[in-house]
Amino acid sequence: MLADLWFEYACIDPARGTMAAWLSMRARFRALDARRANSRRASLLSRLHSLTQQAASRAEYASDLDAYLAGLDGVQRRLVYLRFVEGQPVIDVARAMGLSPKATFSRLERLKRRLATTVGSMEAEEDRSVPTAP
Repeated sequence: MLADLWFEYACIDPARGTMAAWLSMRARFRALDARRANSRRASLLSRLHSLTQQAASRAEYASDLDAYLAGLDGVQRRLVYLRFVEGQPVIDVARAMGLSPKATFSRLERLKRRLATTVGSMEAEEDRSVPTAP
């Protein structure tokens, strides 16, 4: 910092103010720059922490979803794959599976409800395991 001041010394205009005023303003601006840098750093660290928590949460949900899908029989797994992974319309899934569109829709709805119940119970368990503040 002293080297910077030394090189900037030539820019001082005595008509605009005293050396003490110039040094005071330079110190003030340096402090403001440091404060802004710390604020940006804290913001970046907070965002990084949030992203890390989101990734961990996604990984937990992915493993829970894998466990749920492993519990399905072959027909159910194929229904889920065709509809939600490949994104095929219900009518095309019904044709591929040899089912009526209504039966296909009903099975998919039951699978979605079952998944929602499974995920909801997992979230409830997580909420119970997290200690609350007094």
